[in-house]
Amino acid sequence: QFPDPNKAGKRITKLRGSTTFTVQTRSQRIEIGDLSNLKDNAQVVGNTRVVFKDFKKQGEGGGLWHLRLTIGRGNTGAPGDLSETLQSTVYTRLKVLDAKGQPLDHRGYSSTGRNDETEMTLHFGAGHRFAEGQPQPTGEPVKLLWEVPTETRDVTVPFEFTDLPLPGP
Repeated sequence: QFPDPNKAGKRITKLRGSTTFTVQTRSQRIEIGDLSNLKDNAQVVGNTRVVFKDFKKQGEGGGLWHLRLTIGRGNTGAPGDLSETLQSTVYTRLKVLDAKGQPLDHRGYSSTGRNDETEMTLHFGAGHRFAEGQPQPTGEPVKLLWEVPTETRDVTVPFEFTDLPLPGP
């Protein structure tokens, strides 16, 4: 508990502590080209099976694409079971790229759980990147790229600050 601010000093002499970070130490990269012909492409990450079902454009003139995939569920916590990691990183780390390597924008996802797998549908839309000061729309999607963390380690980092000024009233 801090004392009354009106009676507090002007500095913290010493503040010491530590914080823990989770650091990725190993990963597996999944790369799939020719998305227009994607059909039931099975991959194994750790001991977890991922099947990329299909990648389809919505309507003729629309700029929205849907990627369907299933992630197998094994014994949660068992060695090599990465189903929870895969589900938590699919939206933040899975990218769909155009021919220039520009990522399309994520537009949401939905998921359905079954006994032994989770089916997910990710939605992607054309994005706008700036080149030479002008907005440039992303092109047609051609490649999927997903770097999945397969091993992590907790690292504790100590810190110490001395002679810190306190904000005044």
